[in-house]
Amino acid sequence: MELLLQAVLVKRGLKRNQKSYVTTLSFGDVVRLMEDERLYVPNDPDLADFAQRKLNPVRVNNIAKYILDTYKDGSTFFPAICVNIQPDPIYRDGTIVLPYDSASLRLTDGQHRCCGIHRAIKLLREDGSPELAEVSRMELGALVYAALPLEMERQAFRDQNLLAQRPGKSLAHWFDMRTPEVTIAKDLCKRVPQFRSNIETVENGLGKHNPKLMTLSTLVTATQHMYPRLSAEEPLEARIDWAMTFWAAAASALPDNPWRVLSKAERKQQREDSIVGAAIG
Repeated sequence: MELLLQAVLVKRGLKRNQKSYVTTLSFGDVVRLMEDERLYVPNDPDLADFAQRKLNPVRVNNIAKYILDTYKDGSTFFPAICVNIQPDPIYRDGTIVLPYDSASLRLTDGQHRCCGIHRAIKLLREDGSPELAEVSRMELGALVYAALPLEMERQAFRDQNLLAQRPGKSLAHWFDMRTPEVTIAKDLCKRVPQFRSNIETVENGLGKHNPKLMTLSTLVTATQHMYPRLSAEEPLEARIDWAMTFWAAAASALPDNPWRVLSKAERKQQREDSIVGAAIG
Protein backbone atom coordinates (compact mmCIF):
# COMPACT_ATOMS: atom_id res chain seq x y z
CA MET A 1 0.00 0.00 0.00
CA GLU A 2 1.33 3.42 -0.95
CA LEU A 3 0.70 6.96 0.22
CA LEU A 4 0.19 9.14 -2.86
CA LEU A 5 0.05 12.94 -2.72
CA GLN A 6 -0.29 15.15 -5.77
CA ALA A 7 2.30 17.85 -5.26
CA VAL A 8 4.41 20.57 -6.85
CA LEU A 9 8.17 20.56 -6.30
CA VAL A 10 9.51 23.86 -4.94
CA LYS A 11 13.03 25.13 -4.28
CA ARG A 12 13.94 25.76 -0.65
CA GLY A 13 17.65 26.38 -1.11
CA LEU A 14 20.55 26.19 -3.52
CA LYS A 15 21.53 22.59 -2.81
CA ARG A 16 19.91 19.82 -4.83
CA ASN A 17 18.94 17.87 -1.70
CA GLN A 18 16.90 20.74 -0.22
CA LYS A 19 13.61 19.50 -1.63
CA SER A 20 10.16 20.66 -0.63
CA TYR A 21 6.70 20.19 -2.08
CA VAL A 22 3.37 21.98 -1.97
CA THR A 23 0.31 19.74 -1.70
CA THR A 24 -3.14 19.53 -0.14
CA LEU A 25 -4.73 17.13 2.32
CA SER A 26 -8.46 16.69 2.73
CA PHE A 27 -9.81 16.93 6.27
CA GLY A 28 -10.65 13.24 5.97
CA ASP A 29 -7.02 12.52 5.01
CA VAL A 30 -5.82 14.42 8.08
CA VAL A 31 -8.06 12.36 10.37
CA ARG A 32 -7.15 9.04 8.72
CA LEU A 33 -3.42 9.76 8.81
CA MET A 34 -3.60 10.81 12.47
CA GLU A 35 -5.60 7.74 13.48
CA ASP A 36 -3.17 5.50 11.57
CA GLU A 37 -0.26 7.32 13.30
CA ARG A 38 1.18 8.37 9.95
CA LEU A 39 0.62 12.09 10.70
CA TYR A 40 2.64 12.53 13.85
CA VAL A 41 3.20 15.32 16.37
CA PRO A 42 6.64 14.95 18.03
CA ASN A 43 5.68 16.88 21.18
CA ASP A 44 6.75 14.52 23.98
CA PRO A 45 9.78 16.09 25.70
CA ASP A 46 10.77 12.71 27.15
CA LEU A 47 11.31 11.19 23.69
CA ALA A 48 14.46 11.55 21.62
CA ASP A 49 12.58 12.92 18.61
CA PHE A 50 11.07 15.87 20.56
CA ALA A 51 10.58 18.76 18.11
CA GLN A 52 7.25 20.44 18.95
CA ARG A 53 5.50 22.39 21.68
CA LYS A 54 2.97 20.87 24.06
CA LEU A 55 -0.58 20.58 22.70
CA ASN A 56 -3.06 23.12 24.10
CA PRO A 57 -6.51 21.44 24.39
CA VAL A 58 -8.29 24.80 24.65
CA ARG A 59 -6.90 25.85 21.27
CA VAL A 60 -7.91 22.51 19.78
CA ASN A 61 -11.50 22.96 20.96
CA ASN A 62 -11.57 26.56 19.73
CA ILE A 63 -10.38 25.51 16.27
CA ALA A 64 -12.93 22.69 16.13
CA LYS A 65 -15.67 25.17 17.03
CA TYR A 66 -14.35 27.58 14.39
CA ILE A 67 -14.60 24.87 11.73
CA LEU A 68 -18.13 23.89 12.76
CA ASP A 69 -19.22 27.55 12.86
CA THR A 70 -17.81 28.47 9.44
CA TYR A 71 -17.83 25.52 7.03
CA LYS A 72 -21.43 26.02 5.90
CA ASP A 73 -20.84 29.46 4.40
CA GLY A 74 -17.34 28.73 3.10
CA SER A 75 -15.61 31.21 5.42
CA THR A 76 -13.13 28.75 6.94
CA PHE A 77 -9.64 30.17 6.42
CA PHE A 78 -6.61 28.10 7.40
CA PRO A 79 -2.94 28.75 6.66
CA ALA A 80 -1.05 25.75 5.31
CA ILE A 81 0.49 23.25 7.69
CA CYS A 82 4.14 22.18 7.42
CA VAL A 83 5.29 18.56 7.66
CA ASN A 84 8.62 16.78 7.50
CA ILE A 85 8.01 13.62 5.49
CA GLN A 86 10.07 10.49 6.13
CA PRO A 87 11.58 8.59 4.37
CA ASP A 88 12.76 10.66 1.43
CA PRO A 89 9.89 10.20 -1.04
CA ILE A 90 9.88 9.29 -4.70
CA TYR A 91 8.52 12.14 -6.81
CA ARG A 92 7.02 10.86 -10.04
CA ASP A 93 4.78 12.63 -12.57
CA GLY A 94 3.68 15.28 -10.08
CA THR A 95 3.02 12.80 -7.28
CA ILE A 96 4.80 12.07 -3.99
CA VAL A 97 5.01 8.29 -3.53
CA LEU A 98 5.72 6.69 -0.14
CA PRO A 99 5.24 3.20 1.33
CA TYR A 100 2.21 3.75 3.58
CA ASP A 101 3.25 1.47 6.45
CA SER A 102 6.62 3.19 6.93
CA ALA A 103 5.65 6.78 6.01
CA SER A 104 5.82 9.43 8.72
CA LEU A 105 4.50 12.97 8.27
CA ARG A 106 5.95 14.86 11.22
CA LEU A 107 4.24 18.19 11.86
CA THR A 108 6.58 21.15 12.25
CA ASP A 109 3.70 23.64 12.11
CA GLY A 110 -0.03 23.07 12.41
CA GLN A 111 -0.56 20.53 15.19
CA HIS A 112 -3.46 22.51 16.66
CA ARG A 113 -5.10 22.89 13.24
CA CYS A 114 -4.83 19.16 12.58
CA CYS A 115 -6.07 18.21 16.05
CA GLY A 116 -8.89 20.75 15.68
CA ILE A 117 -9.88 19.14 12.37
CA HIS A 118 -9.81 15.71 14.03
CA ARG A 119 -11.99 17.01 16.87
CA ALA A 120 -14.51 18.62 14.50
CA ILE A 121 -14.82 15.44 12.41
CA LYS A 122 -15.23 13.39 15.61
CA LEU A 123 -18.09 15.64 16.78
CA LEU A 124 -19.82 15.37 13.40
CA ARG A 125 -19.45 11.58 13.53
CA GLU A 126 -20.92 11.41 17.03
CA ASP A 127 -23.87 13.57 15.98
CA GLY A 128 -24.47 11.46 12.88
CA SER A 129 -24.31 14.64 10.82
CA PRO A 130 -25.31 14.29 7.16
CA GLU A 131 -22.65 16.92 6.40
CA LEU A 132 -19.78 14.73 7.63
CA ALA A 133 -18.82 13.61 4.12
CA GLU A 134 -18.84 17.19 2.81
CA VAL A 135 -16.66 18.49 5.65
CA SER A 136 -14.29 15.53 5.21
CA ARG A 137 -13.72 16.64 1.61
CA MET A 138 -12.60 20.15 2.62
CA GLU A 139 -8.91 20.67 1.94
CA LEU A 140 -5.93 22.05 3.81
CA GLY A 141 -2.73 23.25 2.19
CA ALA A 142 0.55 21.62 3.21
CA LEU A 143 4.20 22.49 2.70
CA VAL A 144 6.13 19.21 2.74
CA TYR A 145 9.82 19.06 3.63
CA ALA A 146 11.61 15.97 2.34
CA ALA A 147 13.48 13.92 4.95
CA LEU A 148 14.84 16.69 7.17
CA PRO A 149 17.18 15.44 9.90
CA LEU A 150 15.92 16.03 13.45
CA GLU A 151 18.10 19.09 14.09
CA MET A 152 16.77 20.77 10.93
CA GLU A 153 13.20 19.83 11.82
CA ARG A 154 13.66 21.55 15.18
CA GLN A 155 15.16 24.55 13.39
CA ALA A 156 12.12 24.65 11.09
CA PHE A 157 9.79 24.71 14.10
CA ARG A 158 11.79 27.50 15.70
CA ASP A 159 11.98 29.61 12.53
CA GLN A 160 8.32 29.20 11.60
CA ASN A 161 7.21 30.37 15.03
CA LEU A 162 9.82 33.10 15.35
CA LEU A 163 8.89 34.65 12.01
CA ALA A 164 5.13 34.43 12.64
CA GLN A 165 3.52 37.38 14.40
CA ARG A 166 -0.12 37.79 15.27
CA PRO A 167 -1.81 41.06 14.34
CA GLY A 168 -2.67 43.46 17.13
CA LYS A 169 -6.01 42.85 18.84
CA SER A 170 -7.57 46.06 17.57
CA LEU A 171 -6.64 45.35 13.95
CA ALA A 172 -7.86 41.75 14.24
CA HIS A 173 -11.17 43.04 15.59
CA TRP A 174 -11.41 45.64 12.82
CA PHE A 175 -11.14 42.93 10.16
CA ASP A 176 -13.53 40.54 11.95
CA MET A 177 -16.99 40.32 10.36
CA ARG A 178 -18.18 37.29 12.34
CA THR A 179 -18.03 37.90 16.11
CA PRO A 180 -21.17 39.60 17.48
CA GLU A 181 -19.38 41.59 20.21
CA VAL A 182 -17.01 42.97 17.59
CA THR A 183 -19.90 43.86 15.27
CA ILE A 184 -21.54 45.83 18.09
CA ALA A 185 -18.30 47.62 19.02
CA LYS A 186 -17.59 48.62 15.41
CA ASP A 187 -21.12 49.98 15.05
CA LEU A 188 -20.64 51.98 18.24
CA CYS A 189 -17.52 53.57 16.73
CA LYS A 190 -19.78 55.09 14.07
CA ARG A 191 -22.96 55.74 16.06
CA VAL A 192 -21.74 57.18 19.37
CA PRO A 193 -20.87 60.83 18.61
CA GLN A 194 -18.03 60.92 21.14
CA PHE A 195 -16.40 57.84 19.61
CA ARG A 196 -16.15 59.20 16.07
CA SER A 197 -12.49 59.86 15.18
CA ASN A 198 -11.50 58.86 18.72
CA ILE A 199 -11.15 55.06 18.46
CA GLU A 200 -7.79 53.53 17.52
CA THR A 201 -8.56 50.58 15.22
CA VAL A 202 -5.06 49.46 14.21
CA GLU A 203 -2.57 49.73 17.07
CA ASN A 204 -2.67 47.69 20.27
CA GLY A 205 -2.16 50.68 22.51
CA LEU A 206 -2.13 54.44 22.56
CA GLY A 207 1.40 55.76 22.25
CA LYS A 208 2.23 59.22 23.49
CA HIS A 209 1.86 60.63 19.97
CA ASN A 210 -1.47 58.93 19.22
CA PRO A 211 -4.34 61.46 19.05
CA LYS A 212 -7.05 58.82 19.67
CA LEU A 213 -8.62 58.31 23.08
CA MET A 214 -9.56 54.61 23.19
CA THR A 215 -8.58 51.40 21.40
CA LEU A 216 -11.10 49.21 19.62
CA SER A 217 -9.78 46.33 21.70
CA THR A 218 -10.86 48.14 24.88
CA LEU A 219 -14.32 48.79 23.46
CA VAL A 220 -14.72 45.14 22.41
CA THR A 221 -13.72 43.99 25.91
CA ALA A 222 -16.28 46.36 27.44
CA THR A 223 -18.93 45.02 25.05
CA GLN A 224 -18.11 41.44 26.06
CA HIS A 225 -18.77 42.38 29.70
CA MET A 226 -21.94 44.25 28.73
CA TYR A 227 -23.30 41.30 26.72
CA PRO A 228 -21.71 38.03 27.91
CA ARG A 229 -22.32 34.84 25.93
CA LEU A 230 -23.73 36.50 22.83
CA SER A 231 -24.76 34.15 20.05
CA ALA A 232 -23.94 34.86 16.41
CA GLU A 233 -27.56 34.03 15.55
CA GLU A 234 -29.04 36.71 17.84
CA PRO A 235 -30.42 39.91 16.30
CA LEU A 236 -28.13 42.74 17.39
CA GLU A 237 -29.93 45.96 16.53
CA ALA A 238 -31.72 46.36 19.88
CA ARG A 239 -28.50 45.64 21.77
CA ILE A 240 -26.58 48.14 19.64
CA ASP A 241 -29.23 50.80 20.31
CA TRP A 242 -29.09 50.21 24.06
CA ALA A 243 -25.28 50.23 24.09
CA MET A 244 -25.22 53.43 22.01
CA THR A 245 -27.56 55.15 24.49
CA PHE A 246 -25.47 53.95 27.43
CA TRP A 247 -22.14 55.03 25.97
CA ALA A 248 -23.39 58.40 24.78
CA ALA A 249 -24.72 59.13 28.27
CA ALA A 250 -21.60 57.83 30.02
CA ALA A 251 -19.28 59.78 27.72
CA SER A 252 -21.26 62.99 28.21
CA ALA A 253 -20.98 62.65 31.98
CA LEU A 254 -17.19 62.89 31.99
CA PRO A 255 -15.86 66.32 32.98
CA ASP A 256 -14.04 68.70 30.60
CA ASN A 257 -15.23 66.85 27.46
CA PRO A 258 -12.21 64.54 26.99
CA TRP A 259 -13.77 63.34 23.71
CA ARG A 260 -13.11 66.47 21.73
CA VAL A 261 -10.86 65.80 18.73
CA LEU A 262 -7.32 66.96 19.51
CA SER A 263 -3.96 67.08 17.80
CA LYS A 264 -1.23 64.64 18.81
CA ALA A 265 0.44 67.22 21.02
CA GLU A 266 -2.84 68.26 22.64
CA ARG A 267 -3.84 64.66 23.34
CA LYS A 268 -0.43 63.95 24.86
CA GLN A 269 -0.84 66.94 27.14
CA GLN A 270 -4.38 65.86 28.05
CA ARG A 271 -3.16 62.41 29.11
CA GLU A 272 -0.46 63.98 31.26
CA ASP A 273 -2.85 66.45 32.89
CA SER A 274 -6.03 64.40 33.26
CA ILE A 275 -6.66 61.14 35.10
CA VAL A 276 -9.86 60.72 33.08
CA GLY A 277 -8.06 61.07 29.76
CA ALA A 278 -5.41 58.55 30.79
CA ALA A 279 -7.95 56.08 32.18
CA ILE A 280 -10.21 55.93 29.11
CA GLY A 281 -7.54 54.43 26.86
